[in-house]
Amino acid sequence: MQILNGFQHGINLGGWFSQGENSEKHYREFVREKDFVTIKAWGLDHVRVPIDYLLLESEGGILIENGFHWVEQCLQWCRKYHLHCILELHQVPGYTGIFQAEKSEFIQNLAFQARYISLWKEIAQRFSQYRDILAFELLDEMPEADMEQAWDMFLLQAIHTISDITPEIPILLGGIYRHGICRTPKISLPSSVPIVFSFRFYEPFVFTHQRARWIHRMRSDFHIGFPETMEQYRRSSAAFNKMFLTPFLYCKPDDTIVNLLEANIEKIVEIAQESQVPLYCCEYGVINQADCKSTLEWFTCVSATFEKHQIGRAAWNYRELDFGLTDFHMRPIINQIVPLL
Repeated sequence: MQILNGFQHGINLGGWFSQGENSEKHYREFVREKDFVTIKAWGLDHVRVPIDYLLLESEGGILIENGFHWVEQCLQWCRKYHLHCILELHQVPGYTGIFQAEKSEFIQNLAFQARYISLWKEIAQRFSQYRDILAFELLDEMPEADMEQAWDMFLLQAIHTISDITPEIPILLGGIYRHGICRTPKISLPSSVPIVFSFRFYEPFVFTHQRARWIHRMRSDFHIGFPETMEQYRRSSAAFNKMFLTPFLYCKPDDTIVNLLEANIEKIVEIAQESQVPLYCCEYGVINQADCKSTLEWFTCVSATFEKHQIGRAAWNYRELDFGLTDFHMRPIINQIVPLL
């Protein structure tokens, strides 16, 4: 397996420039320089930073200089504390996330696409001086199987736009529908560009997202631990959403849940090896509704599999957004979790 050097052990800074309040006070206080000191002290080598377009441009497409200042500040702290950084566009005009009604509008609207390409061009030009510590991730969680071909073709345009400016910076590509296993882009990869396949890992989903208020049909009183039997996870998954059953396709009925984790990661490892590109897990973690003992067991199992295949990764999330590793609910186990990141 090829390795993405400098991006092996990381943490997401979700909620800072994305999924948070769009205000100077929030940008100044949600993440501070001392947090980069903590992240470095944890032994991590990078941060992944989701960005909403409204940090960098207005609804009318006018660039916001102070937003670029905040990204610059982040990169300066990364350089000061010897951390690498992934900048990821999390929301763009016409696309604000997989659970939103307008999720397919972006890929069908030429004006939105032009703004997206222009914004990436601006990002690449402004931050090219950080090429030694930087990687770009093109978009968060592109949805819908019927958009796959259109999305894959659009990726090529974005790749060439960025690589014409900063050919050394790695570009992370995820597939449709939540960066799922085996949904990597089906395009002819440019040999001159450092491409990385990215994916998310939250399996079994009914465990890592139990009681999540944004998941359709998820009960607020539901609870399940880890590890439990395959049958318990299969039955619970089917009760909420049959799409949660997809990971069970890659293992045998009599396997354990640990076998399921390994089988699913091994499947995407195989795909990355065939394409001869590094593999990176851009998000993984457990919601704060799970009990601490189960959360620690899950991180232990997943970390072991990542280490086995030398997969770089960034845990979701440093603070808040229901998954915060520095939040109160994690205090009993945080000292045991940190070495697993």
